[in-house]
Amino acid sequence: MRNLKRLAVWLTMTALLFCLSFTAFAAVEDTGFSDVDAGAWYAEAVAYVQEHGIMNGTTSTAFSPDATTTRGQMAAILYRAAGSPAGGGDSLAGFSDVADSAYYAQAVR
Repeated sequence: MRNLKRLAVWLTMTALLFCLSFTAFAAVEDTGFSDVDAGAWYAEAVAYVQEHGIMNGTTSTAFSPDATTTRGQMAAILYRAAGSPAGGGDSLAGFSDVADSAYYAQAVR
């Protein structure tokens, strides 16, 4: 079941990437992440999402491509992919597990 969820997340992210831009990805010389080899099949996608501000990596040097995507990360990814639209107000009503200081709080709003 967990692998099925992971596959669904990756398929969703891949579909979003292709919907955002139909331009061909350029070859990647260095991804900037110690855990993403420039020759990896997903290196170009990692470079694309980083360059377009959709994903930043889990640290400044790690992208964590094999980690499970959290609900907060998915909210932030979708919010950024949509262009970080304004709105939503200040309320996190209904999401008592989301702190106002969380990096994904505006995406949840």
